[in-house]
Amino acid sequence: MNGVNMCTTCMARHFDSQKGIVCSTTGEKCTCEGYCQNYQKDESKIQDDAYVHNRWRKISKPFWLQIILTLMLVRGLVFVLKLMTIGFISM
Repeated sequence: MNGVNMCTTCMARHFDSQKGIVCSTTGEKCTCEGYCQNYQKDESKIQDDAYVHNRWRKISKPFWLQIILTLMLVRGLVFVLKLMTIGFISM
């Protein structure tokens, strides 16, 4: 896990409007590479992130499929309307 990812799941994280996510212990942005002596795992944040990721994964496939099918339907309707305007299909 790199430093930025570590900070987003650390209980010692704090948001500074000038710097972004900083360590509440040091007041500085992460400078660690794979290990931080101030790291305290925030289980609730990790579980929330996993829930959001899994929820998005569940809805993303049907959502994109619905968009693709809608676009195909619209394209088919436009094609039929073009055929009707040239007189190839009559109603």
